[in-house]
Amino acid sequence: MDATTVGREFQKPNFHFDWTEYIVFSLVLITSLAIGIYYGFFEKNNKTNEDFLMGGRSMSVAPVAISLICSLVSAITLLGKPVEIYFYGIQPTLIVLVLIPITLILMYILVPIFFRLQLTSAYEYFEWRFSRRIRVIVSIFALIHSIIYTSTCVYGPSLAVEQLSGINTMVSCGAIFIVCIIYSSLGGFKAVLWSDFLQGVVMMVSLSAIIVVGTWEVGGIPYIWNLATKTDRTNLFIMDTDFRSRYTFWTSIVGGFFTWLPTFTTQSQIQRYNAVPTLRESRLTLFFNTCGMILIMLLCSWIGLILFANYYNCDPVTTKTITSSDQLLPLFAIEVLGRYPGLPGLLLAGLTCGSLSFEYFKFHSSYHHRRFRQVLQARLV
Repeated sequence: MDATTVGREFQKPNFHFDWTEYIVFSLVLITSLAIGIYYGFFEKNNKTNEDFLMGGRSMSVAPVAISLICSLVSAITLLGKPVEIYFYGIQPTLIVLVLIPITLILMYILVPIFFRLQLTSAYEYFEWRFSRRIRVIVSIFALIHSIIYTSTCVYGPSLAVEQLSGINTMVSCGAIFIVCIIYSSLGGFKAVLWSDFLQGVVMMVSLSAIIVVGTWEVGGIPYIWNLATKTDRTNLFIMDTDFRSRYTFWTSIVGGFFTWLPTFTTQSQIQRYNAVPTLRESRLTLFFNTCGMILIMLLCSWIGLILFANYYNCDPVTTKTITSSDQLLPLFAIEVLGRYPGLPGLLLAGLTCGSLSFEYFKFHSSYHHRRFRQVLQARLV
């Protein structure tokens, strides 16, 4: 029996957001705005271009490491990863292993180059190494990618927000974009790093709350794991050489490596590598980023097994209770977490944080300043 088996008619619980949920959700947006306003109007050491774009290259390891995590984990990850585990088992979790060699390559080969050049923009390198025309072409393609991907990363979670709270999708999309634009434009790099710190903590707390309460409500760790094992969802090492298979050891390791490596060398990541004072601290941010990424992937995978155990005999997608598999986690929050005041709001806040932090990187990574290119060229002459 698999997750698509219909064993009983599913009745959607009667749940409505109350003031507790709205307070939890609103606090995240208000605090993010407050951080942007503080760094925009009251922080004295945020006046120069380097302060605004790079945080003065004097940031500490903790906020930069969490900011790196937020730049790689969007709300789509929080919604989509558990669903993949729900339908296909824990094989996709194996991709976390590729983060180890990728981190070593970055720490000892790539990041020292970025750090020595003191790049402000990844596109500066293209102009220095090739020509201004190449820089413009790459920048245009990057902007097109950002426009398409950021729209997806906001719209998808907004559908979940509508299911959880009843807030119109267009309203939630607009709110996320407006808040992100205001606090990143006013406060610059420092504001976003500390906003990411807050949002990263909220994401971790929301995931942890889902796991603790969900595991307890569904039946405990032994029940969840035994059910997953019985249905052959705990096989990590599927050695099938047919690359048409959705998940195998080879697609997870080989495909995962070449998918993730370019992600760690984009404009937003290079900004963060160079935002700390020393190369040693830059390497430390990478180390803690990798630990955080592995933890989040493991948490999302366990949430997928929780969803599978809860809906083992009544798949909501098959019964048309939900219109999209992306709504599976919000439905679980309504049905199970809804009995605990504040928890659905916490999940909604976590998803919103995933959207906010990810959108910032696309906005801020589009900033360029010619002065920094001239400084780079002067240093390399």
